[in-house]
Amino acid sequence: MDTWLNTPKTGLIATYDTNSNGSIHPGRKLPVGERSARWALSEVYKIKRFGSNDPLEWKGPLFKEAKFESGKAFVTFEEGTDRGIRLDQDVDVGFVLAGKDKIFHHAKARITQSKKDKNPQIEIWCDEVKEPVAVRYAFSNLPIGGLMNAREIPAYPFRSDNWPMTPHQSTGSYIRSKK
Repeated sequence: MDTWLNTPKTGLIATYDTNSNGSIHPGRKLPVGERSARWALSEVYKIKRFGSNDPLEWKGPLFKEAKFESGKAFVTFEEGTDRGIRLDQDVDVGFVLAGKDKIFHHAKARITQSKKDKNPQIEIWCDEVKEPVAVRYAFSNLPIGGLMNAREIPAYPFRSDNWPMTPHQSTGSYIRSKK
């Protein structure tokens, strides 16, 4: 994420929602092409939204910050990427919380409004984690998640912690069986 945000003339297209077969390669190619084209039209050719002077939307919700209070995490997103934020079919998959023990547990989530500025935020909680200190969303090699904006562009995977990553332990799901 940092590489993209700090490298001029680049874009990052989230495609994890197009994987339907457990592969790292998108099963549905059309959304990938459309999202890439929207990036190029907006960032390279400077095309604006129809009937507006606003930029063409191509980014999904982009993590801004997480605050922890009352046993919950409250996540906000960068302005302009959070318009119409929602959970696809109200399914809260992909969210995990950890306490000081650094053990992540699957969590529940819902869309709420910030009391401070009325902007949309995600409220995340988990019965197993009474005092969360870290939250992650769709943060794995084969992520799943249903968080998106009004354009149905998926949120970018994120994490609020900077803990060292543990090496990925393969379950063998990448290996094709011999027939």
